[in-house]
Amino acid sequence: SWPLLEVSRGLVHDALQKGIDMVAEEELVDDPNEVKEAMGSDADDIEGDDDFFGDDKDDLDFGDDRKAAPAAGGGGWGDEEEDLDFGMEEANANEEESESGGEMDGDVFVAPSAGVDPSTLWTQNSSLAADHAAAGAFESCMRLLNRQIGIVNYEPLKKNMRDVYLGTRCIIPGMPSVPPMSAVLQREETNSLPATCIKLQALVDRLRVAYAAFSGGRFTDAIAEFRSIMYAIPFLVVKRAEDAEVKELLNICKEYITGLLLELKRKETEDPIRALELAVYFTHCKLQPAHLVLVLNIAMKAAYKQNNYITAASLAQRLLGMPESNLEANRPKRTVAQKVLKKSEQSGRNEHQIDYDASKHFNVGAVAMKPIYQSEKSVKCPFCGTYCRPDQENQACPVCLVAQLGVETLGLIVSS
Repeated sequence: SWPLLEVSRGLVHDALQKGIDMVAEEELVDDPNEVKEAMGSDADDIEGDDDFFGDDKDDLDFGDDRKAAPAAGGGGWGDEEEDLDFGMEEANANEEESESGGEMDGDVFVAPSAGVDPSTLWTQNSSLAADHAAAGAFESCMRLLNRQIGIVNYEPLKKNMRDVYLGTRCIIPGMPSVPPMSAVLQREETNSLPATCIKLQALVDRLRVAYAAFSGGRFTDAIAEFRSIMYAIPFLVVKRAEDAEVKELLNICKEYITGLLLELKRKETEDPIRALELAVYFTHCKLQPAHLVLVLNIAMKAAYKQNNYITAASLAQRLLGMPESNLEANRPKRTVAQKVLKKSEQSGRNEHQIDYDASKHFNVGAVAMKPIYQSEKSVKCPFCGTYCRPDQENQACPVCLVAQLGVETLGLIVSS
């Protein structure tokens, strides 16, 4: 159909609406004589001839004969509005359609509703701290960390939160003069959760760096490396089959940090008996065999120097019983251990009483740096599992520095 234009209402239309017989008399001119003067002699013909407009309004003739007139009864302009079709309803309908978006071939265009932001789906569909950090919901991420592993100090974790958030986003360059598009990276397993940048294999590689610092005697650097691994673990996303590996990695970091704190404390103390205790406690941390040989060698020599031959003999036996003591690199340590054992068996006494019983299993309390035997009550760090005595509950964990001791939580969750 042809487009309809909006037209203002004219005089003729107003006359038809009001049922006026003579437009010229009421609307066009004030003085009917002016019409006569304008029309000249034709005006007299019109007045004198009642048939000028014709008397049959159904028989219209628009030929050259302009003298036909209607009957004297009037109604020459037509009195019936019902016969006229001005198309106003159609015009109004088309105007309404254009305002509402238009109607084409009977199909109404409906604008699509806005989709849900992926970040909103991530927080709704996941209980992992990493997914909430990727969505930028740092507040809910911190709440999850507090409820799951008792985190109260978030400062050391901020860098990992930021890395996870930024690592989930990418910029896609467009055509020339077209701004780039932003997008989010999602996991291969599902299209509703983000892909995170912290991977288990990367943390294992960093563990080797921490081991190298430990072997090189750079204890402060080693503690920093182990803690950096520990702070990244809550933001891992792994399969359920890898849960055990993650927990093992966390326990390794805890054991090494505990042992290194004992060693640093031993170097600071001036009491040789206390130094001996700390050295002996270090040997009960779960270390790699190559590292345990180093620790046993130090503790054995310390006990021998303090004439605690019973303690020295037990440490020498542990060192000689390790297969790693037969390595060429450890041959000097093995030779010393054999001599210490022989001398200690001849003396068979401890000159000093220390808080240590080699026959009983114990865990080292990281706060007081004293043994906590199985028969004694203890509380743990909900994150790293460090032990402490009940009277030290609610303190900050000295190993991880981020969790509160003694809080009961669900535990670390890194798999969905």
